[in-house]
Amino acid sequence: MTDSFFDDLKQMRAEGEKKLVDAFWKGHSRFQVSHRVLSFKGRAESLILIYLFQLANSYSNVHIRVAVIELKVKAEKIAQMTGLSPQAVYPALATLQAAGCIRIVPRTDPITKLTITSIYLLLHPTTGEPMYSTGGEYGICASNWERPYLTLLKDSLPTLVQMTPAGRAVYLSAMAEASVRVRTSLAIRKQDWQKESLLARNAFGRGFLECLKKKLLTYSCKKQVLTLNDPATGKVSERWKYEHQRVAHDNPQWKFDLNKVSGEEWRATIERLLKHQFFVGQNGWTHATREVFCPFCKEPRSFSVNFGTAQYRCHAGKCGDAATGRLGQLVQRVLATTWRDAKTFIQEQMTTGKAA
Repeated sequence: MTDSFFDDLKQMRAEGEKKLVDAFWKGHSRFQVSHRVLSFKGRAESLILIYLFQLANSYSNVHIRVAVIELKVKAEKIAQMTGLSPQAVYPALATLQAAGCIRIVPRTDPITKLTITSIYLLLHPTTGEPMYSTGGEYGICASNWERPYLTLLKDSLPTLVQMTPAGRAVYLSAMAEASVRVRTSLAIRKQDWQKESLLARNAFGRGFLECLKKKLLTYSCKKQVLTLNDPATGKVSERWKYEHQRVAHDNPQWKFDLNKVSGEEWRATIERLLKHQFFVGQNGWTHATREVFCPFCKEPRSFSVNFGTAQYRCHAGKCGDAATGRLGQLVQRVLATTWRDAKTFIQEQMTTGKAA
């Protein structure tokens, strides 16, 4: 067998994995966290690492250029967002740095020589090098080839902050198992789940009951089936049923009106998103050339965009519901994010374009 065969097989597996990841917790605002968060058993370090990875995923979504992720945030802000006291934040940050999870680069005032803020770099567990932004793609762990990783929901963060360390450890270990299997309902023995959480039996029992009380999950002891719930409702998630309705909604009353985005602004945004320069024909649609690939089905010569009417289409017929739509929908679908986050991305690109 030739090397090209194995390259094609590897690409097919990668595309299959991407489809599974994109469908996992569809309709939720989500982000990826290093699997190393489990080693801190739900303590302060785990909350801080989750917050930093949330910032890193947001950073990567809105910065097209591939670069080292530099998180500039004050320790006081970390304390505020994690519900921890400043006295708990500083030693936890030191522990994370000693464990090789982050690198802290202090920034000092040139006059007073006092530390005014710090830059936090997330480090890869294998290489120890800083992680890079993904150029507008979803999931920094997947794109930096850090596996396994956890997929967490932003809706769960307020609850995680209020939980005990044992409760957090149990919930995070459940999310870890679900993320590896890319399923929200899975078969798992309780003793295996406890082993994943790194907790002793009594601590696991307390954390398990706390998760049940907060309706984050359910567990059938008879069938040994774990089911993760929508943190916002306490029930099995059904957002995927209404995802097409939210994507198709063209007139949300949020920060700005997409109908007021000009053709040139759309062009700058889409070219940054897809990392390709488009050429517009006389009919207003871009040329579907050999170099232009559909971001969904990857077919060449099939994808074209109309910046004037803010529409896109793929003629290959392999994209399903994503074959045609508005450019706002294109941004949301490529980023695999919520409608609000997609609008934030568009606005960020417009601001960046004007500044340039």
